Amino acid sequence: MNVISCPSDIQSILRSKLSVSTIGFVPTMGNLHDGHLSLIKQSTKENDLTVVSIFVNPTQFGPSEDFNEYPRTLETDFEKLKKYPVDYCFTPSVQDIYPNYPQQSTEVHVPDYSDQFCGKFRPRHFDGVCTIVMKLFQCVPAHNAYFGEKDFQQVFIIKKMVNDLFLPVQIQTCPVFRQHNGLALSSRNQYLSESDQDEASIIFNSLKFGQTLAQNSPSLSPNDLIQKVLIKLQSCSNLTTQYLEIVDEDTLQLSTTLSKKPRFVYAGFYKQVRLIDTLKI
Repeated sequence: MNVISCPSDIQSILRSKLSVSTIGFVPTMGNLHDGHLSLIKQSTKENDLTVVSIFVNPTQFGPSEDFNEYPRTLETDFEKLKKYPVDYCFTPSVQDIYPNYPQQSTEVHVPDYSDQFCGKFRPRHFDGVCTIVMKLFQCVPAHNAYFGEKDFQQVFIIKKMVNDLFLPVQIQTCPVFRQHNGLALSSRNQYLSESDQDEASIIFNSLKFGQTLAQNSPSLSPNDLIQKVLIKLQSCSNLTTQYLEIVDEDTLQLSTTLSKKPRFVYAGFYKQVRLIDTLKI
């Protein structure tokens, strides 16, 4: 595995290989867990070369969020990556990506979709996400890029950006990777004790309850279904729900019926840790 930090170096190397090799790309913020590794495994199956980036992106964190505390485990990440046929690991610095940081630079904004759900509670978060993904796509000219379904709104917005800007990359979405108790894997899970993680699994269990209820009662309205799931979520005193909505997978609009492609999207705080999840209904 070659470790490269300079954007122009990785760009030059990969451009020379574009015509003879398919390139898969897995963008990460490091602190790799089995969810990340499942994306990497998929990429190595489907492409001749796989590139993994590790970069904790400051522009997607709000002023009161955990950018400084976000776990940075580069050496441990390298050891995990060496178990897979990863060809390149791209590890730029903040100054490499944002030469004038913290001064504001060019940004990418996807209207309509960036200010709802998570965007409502994390202003400008998706501007930061789209900007870094665009920059990474310029550094790593990949044929396929792999993202986890857990961040459903994020993946939807990135696909929208790619389509709108005619970027020559296919976005591949991989299923949510869960712990044995159903809790969706996240780097932030390590802020929680094992017993906390078990209790926080009520998020998945509640969504699963709603999925079963919807399948058994297809005439149920989305609003009624949400209320029934919220009752289960509220039974955990350590959990504070930010939002629970049912959206149409194809449009990210609120569903008015359960007959098309409905999906739960959820965000909340278990104690002080923000967790998100999603489940196809």
